[in-house]
Amino acid sequence: MPSRNVPIGLFAGLAAVNFFRIGYQLVVAAWAAVKITGRADAAGTLLLVATVANLVLAPMLGAIVDSILKKKTLFLLGQVGVAFAGATPLLTETMLAGRATFEGIAAAVILAGVSSVVAGGAMDIFLRTHLRQSERARHLATLNSTMQVALILGTASGGLLVASGDSSRAFLVVSLCGALSAGLSGCLLPTLNIARDEGGRTWRRGILSAGPALYFTHSRLFAIASCAALAFAIGQITNTLLPGLIGVYLHRASASYSMAEAAWSAGALLAGLCLARFSTNAPASLHRDLFTIGTMAGMLAVVPYLSAFPALLLAHFLLGAGFALVRIRSETRFLAECPTHLLGRFRANSSLMTSSIGLVVFASPMLSPSLTVADLYPLMAGAVAVSALGLLAASRARVGSHRRERPTAATYSAHKSGPNTPS
Repeated sequence: MPSRNVPIGLFAGLAAVNFFRIGYQLVVAAWAAVKITGRADAAGTLLLVATVANLVLAPMLGAIVDSILKKKTLFLLGQVGVAFAGATPLLTETMLAGRATFEGIAAAVILAGVSSVVAGGAMDIFLRTHLRQSERARHLATLNSTMQVALILGTASGGLLVASGDSSRAFLVVSLCGALSAGLSGCLLPTLNIARDEGGRTWRRGILSAGPALYFTHSRLFAIASCAALAFAIGQITNTLLPGLIGVYLHRASASYSMAEAAWSAGALLAGLCLARFSTNAPASLHRDLFTIGTMAGMLAVVPYLSAFPALLLAHFLLGAGFALVRIRSETRFLAECPTHLLGRFRANSSLMTSSIGLVVFASPMLSPSLTVADLYPLMAGAVAVSALGLLAASRARVGSHRRERPTAATYSAHKSGPNTPS
């Protein structure tokens, strides 16, 4: 049980530091990879390496998150890992007599990703415990708005600092963010210990069988995770192709890349503010979110044909708004419906699903060297649209089947809330 209530301002502060770091790291790592190697597909290669690492480690990390009962300690460990990750490029450069390397950047991104999964799993428990369900949707929208402001500042700062050419020292800002989060949480975040679910068989099962296999008995959570993964896929496509589109094909500077990323964050910010102001406890239907993803995929397909830079910025603004709508609604459903003792594993499962899609996205430029960026945008967007339509059809069929088999909703509501849902 929580020892005391945590003000939403503390969660917002921690989210701001973390997402400033994410936005900053995204720009610095992608731009440094392109410039160090001189290849337009270097950003995709970097993301591919990080994704493979996440695929291998995600099930294990999810089980570790659930097994460590002291969640504050777990969160601190994650932030310390982020601090070490930021120092990795400079360390490797020092060892190699002042030569910045792609490998050093990749190591930093992998370590930061692993640490983020650990810290994020712990933060899920804090949010589930300290945010009342009746106010959770509004608070998550408020946190999202804070995150997007931080992302805008992070991407802008990353573009400015990496333009100096010293990418290894630019990464030290990532270390500062990790150290600041560790300090804030160490001083202000209360102790939170979770009781182990000794009676549940999932605790005693192996890492893999207690991981993705859980979706066979929690099909609703699979649908929620799939919807969120498709939204993230649009972000992954953007992160993979946009640096090369702007830096190599449009011949623009890193500031233009930062502006496009900031436009995405600005759209997400506006969507978050609207949800914080007007959202109710019950999020929009999953079907509506899948339709939103299909619309976003159509917009993504035309991005390489937007010759006017303001039009490119507007497209990313609208994509960011759609992404935030789906993400916040998915988070609200996830925290409401996932059993507390399985939060870590299901979060890792979601990460595993997102990484699996990312593996295809990030590898596409290397597996299809004859295709240009203009070719890859509509092909990848089409795959997302088809997947969203397939999930929509399957979801509607499942709902129709449940309605025929269960004329009332009482049983589903009880199972949906679960014994660990806080009041």
